[in-house]
Amino acid sequence: MRAREDWHVPVRSRLLRSGPYCRATHEAHRLQAFIGRQRRDLPPPATVNAVRILGYHRIADDDELAVPRKAFRAQMERLLALGALPISLDEARRILEEGIDRFYVCVTFDDGYYDNMTEAVQVLHELGIPATIFVPTGAIDGAERLYWYREQPRLLSWSELRELSADSLLSIGSHTRRHPDLTRLTDEAAWEEIAGSKAELEYRLGMPVTSFAYPGGRMSEREARMVVEAGYRVAVTTRLGPNQAGVRPEALRRNFIDRRDDESLLEARLAGLLDAPWGFQRLRSAIHSAT
Repeated sequence: MRAREDWHVPVRSRLLRSGPYCRATHEAHRLQAFIGRQRRDLPPPATVNAVRILGYHRIADDDELAVPRKAFRAQMERLLALGALPISLDEARRILEEGIDRFYVCVTFDDGYYDNMTEAVQVLHELGIPATIFVPTGAIDGAERLYWYREQPRLLSWSELRELSADSLLSIGSHTRRHPDLTRLTDEAAWEEIAGSKAELEYRLGMPVTSFAYPGGRMSEREARMVVEAGYRVAVTTRLGPNQAGVRPEALRRNFIDRRDDESLLEARLAGLLDAPWGFQRLRSAIHSAT
């Protein structure tokens, strides 16, 4: 029998990825950003010494989890125009340990979608922006499926992941094997998801895997400890906010980009206007807690 989370996570996941929920969240974010701008005079993001980690899923036009390719390019160009310095996650750890002297940004993708390669990589190369793609190994194998889709989009194959991992701008990280809620698993099962996926990726890719993404951002002290013991250098959550001195490398904060985000909302995220739990972010937390 599968672990308890498999009975209710699909329902929760579909709700949090549904069109009505995403549209409502977007409008709430627009209002939150507007109110924030009226209340305080914010410095430009590039004047703040911090590391912001941005999260994406798909780069496509037909999915609530996707950012359109045109919008993705505009966002990457805007990052550079704002003075952000794009870096890898391994570089982020080093900078956070040695001292932050400017505004840095890391770009990440979750789940290993095929369109990350066909739609995002060219943009990243043209602009010189490094990125990390987090993959659930069971879904790549075909033994598992991404349960929030009725019709799962195409995922990257192992040969495509090996090709991407050889690219100096790209790295492949672990997103467990089955994309479960780790906090609901037994110690043995959680360790298998965290350490087992790392071992499988390293065997398949023929190189060290140093980064990890907690599925759904769900983690506790147990999972953080396992990530360190498994040998990962960094791990990302879905907790909002900047990463500054003193942050734990196994619990880095990350801001996901909404498919409806324009340049104004991107700047609001970078400036911290959407960091505080508010509106639909509190609803999201309530849904997680209730399930």
